[in-house]
This record gives sequence, structure tokens and C-alpha cells, in this order.
Amino acid sequence: MWLHAAPYTAAGIGGDRWHDFYITIIKPDGDRVKLGPFISDPTGSTFTTWTPDKPGRYTIIFNY
Repeated sequence: MWLHAAPYTAAGIGGDRWHDFYITIIKPDGDRVKLGPFISDPTGSTFTTWTPDKPGRYTIIFNY
């Protein structure tokens, strides 16, 4: 996922962070996987990993 920039007050350990964002993955059979909630680091970034379990078309939705 990509966020525009870190919060302006994100510097240091006690700085603000983006929080409560999720990724929803819709599998080819319509089942949904919800990842999160995520909290950003001081640069405004975070990451996760997920591996598809079947071939086909997946839809990825980012919610904040």
C-alpha cells in the first residue's frame, strides 16, 4: 500500500502515525480476506505480506 506522506508531526518515537487502515482482498471465488489494522512508521509507511492460494483474478481494496 502507498500513503502520500508521513503525518507532519510524525518525527521521533512519540510522533503521530497513520492508523486504522485495512486492506481487503477479494479472491476469485468471492471470499474476502481482511488484513489490518495497520499503523504507519515515522516515514508514513508500513508493510505486510500475503500469498494468493489459488489462480485467478484478485481485487485489492484499501480503506482508511
